[in-house]
Amino acid sequence: MSTTARLAVRSLLYGSNLEVRWQRRLSGVEEITALDYDQVTGAILAGYKFAGRCSVKTCILPKDRDDLNVQELGHLLPMSVGAEISSITISPGRTALCTAYGADDHWLQNRLWFNKLVSPEEIAIRGPQHMSPIANTNPIPIDYPMDIWTSASASYLGHDIFAVGTNRGVIPYSTSYPALDLNNPDSPTWKINVGRTASDVLALEFTSPQTILAGQRSGGIDMIDLRSKEQIGHAKFYLRHPGCVTHIRKVDDWHVVVNGFPSSLRMYDLRYPAKSYIEPTPAIVEYHDHDHTYRIHLGFDVDVESGLMAVGRNDKKIQLYTINTGEKVNNSVLSSMPSLFQDYFPRCIRFCYARGEGNLRSMLVSAGATIYEVAS
Repeated sequence: MSTTARLAVRSLLYGSNLEVRWQRRLSGVEEITALDYDQVTGAILAGYKFAGRCSVKTCILPKDRDDLNVQELGHLLPMSVGAEISSITISPGRTALCTAYGADDHWLQNRLWFNKLVSPEEIAIRGPQHMSPIANTNPIPIDYPMDIWTSASASYLGHDIFAVGTNRGVIPYSTSYPALDLNNPDSPTWKINVGRTASDVLALEFTSPQTILAGQRSGGIDMIDLRSKEQIGHAKFYLRHPGCVTHIRKVDDWHVVVNGFPSSLRMYDLRYPAKSYIEPTPAIVEYHDHDHTYRIHLGFDVDVESGLMAVGRNDKKIQLYTINTGEKVNNSVLSSMPSLFQDYFPRCIRFCYARGEGNLRSMLVSAGATIYEVAS
């Protein structure tokens, strides 16, 4: 049996045994719109909306998987009217970037917040149950109106690198300086440079610390090389997806999975870029029976370690696929989750390490104001 076949069998067995281990409805929350998980503190950062306002709060998960006493903390960001938290990204260096779109005028200048997470040493001294995971919060001013749809992060030469996808293109940031040039990472003088794209950037993924894929509402996927002076100010067309691109995830150095609608879920080989601006790029794997027809905000994530991909559907179910073969993984619990979600869709999905289980994986899912942990 080949390595790919063995991994597919393992993924099928693991995925079929997943079940809901716990669930927590957050107080004072109408709907969770973004989340990420910090493995060090066991903290879930959840962006939410309530009564026309938005902010971010945290939940601290106990290390013992049998302990269901989830600690819910207060707001991390000032409440805003008419806005929505669009993304939360925790970097390899444990800085959390929170972004928002649709803000009102008085909040227009603050749609980016860099939140430095507490160090493991400080946790050891004070204990995770007595402290917020956020050490400090730094809002970044925006000089002109824009909507920020998504974000991604990587690490380069000890610096955390971020990119945000907007209706104007892609903006790179570092945690050391307001903007980043990888040709001279020690220079603090660089201004923000926007990688211009043809339409709104709804999906981002670093394929390396120097290169970013930007998926757009139009279906185009551009490559932005942060080292290239020539590409500052515009992006290079690279792939054509058959529909709006909502998510991109790297599988390995040469392969990415792209999710979008109408019902288009594919794996591409980056060694074979598009030959046409119009015709879709040939896929090396297509994932069939994918139900995603019109919603931008449906959960999606890829877990290379388990070989599984989780996709939110328009019927409120979560479908699992094996990454390399495209096989559907049947799981009765995930198929019945719409009864738990009620009027809400599975908006956020994140794979992480299962609490107290070494290298085993679990999956965090949010629908409405409730967070679920799904694990074997």
